[in-house]
Amino acid sequence: MHFLINRSDNIGDVILTMPLAGQLKRHFPDCKVSMIARNYVQGVVEACQDIDCFISSEALFDLNERDQIDYLRALKIDVFIPSYTNKLLAKIMKKARVPLRFGHIHRYYYFWTANKILWLKRKRSGLHQAQMSMQFLKAFNMPYLVPREELHELIHFQAKPDPEMRALLDPNAFNLVIHPGSNGNAVEWPKSHFAELIHILPKQVTIYLTGSEKEAEKFNDLILNERVIPLFGKLTLDELISFLAEVDGLVVGSTGPLHVAAALGTPVLGLFPDQQDMNIERWGPLGKNASALEAPHCVVSRAKKSARCDCIKYITPVQVRDFIVQNWMV
Repeated sequence: MHFLINRSDNIGDVILTMPLAGQLKRHFPDCKVSMIARNYVQGVVEACQDIDCFISSEALFDLNERDQIDYLRALKIDVFIPSYTNKLLAKIMKKARVPLRFGHIHRYYYFWTANKILWLKRKRSGLHQAQMSMQFLKAFNMPYLVPREELHELIHFQAKPDPEMRALLDPNAFNLVIHPGSNGNAVEWPKSHFAELIHILPKQVTIYLTGSEKEAEKFNDLILNERVIPLFGKLTLDELISFLAEVDGLVVGSTGPLHVAAALGTPVLGLFPDQQDMNIERWGPLGKNASALEAPHCVVSRAKKSARCDCIKYITPVQVRDFIVQNWMV
């Protein structure tokens, strides 16, 4: 049986769909699992041992419709799971005559493109993002509401060893990555808080700043002393994955590197607002060494239709420093 999962969005979303792939492999050991995703997450998809094949969404949509249909038919897909919704892809799956095409009632076009409609809990459901994706498994009478503390056991994610990444580390220090940005996808901890954290960390901590080349303009002033090493824009995605597998810890907001490092088993500390659908309950990292701090209860963030709030600033640098020292440096 060949399952195709669509997850053509961001790195963190791809990581949090991996428990779905893991559960499919657990219950159908001989099945094939493919994922259609964007080119820039290819390294993440290929690092998952439960996903057999990466399919480029850009390459597929560059084809004309006839070639798209022929390509999908040649893959001999048995089941299409739209963990990320896409109207055009749903239409093509129908024209390619994929035997079982899932959809859900929250998108009208599934009523004519899918042949198995499910009611899925979505926003404000209290479910973790990974649990939301796994709801498609209810159609197979499989366990789908896996407790969140067990979800990481379904992620089999492994970095490629890279001696060059290992060589970046200081063998005589505690090697800590700080990833201050979020590419606009999350509420960020204030830059001033990161600066204070860098000031108060113990002297034996070497700090690596990661992020895109564009983020260097915003965060270069965090290079406050010789213990801070900027890596903005210097690592490919594969190199970042390998580097995060080697370091001693990561401090980051709710963004892709948080979920990558957590899946690798690296100690991580995620920083979250209290806002509905953006908090730990929905986006907390999954990993045996994953932890998170959330802003104190915020009336504004908890309002049903509130705009983004800056309550994340109430997580203090001292709290983060104390967590690192007491949990990772003992």
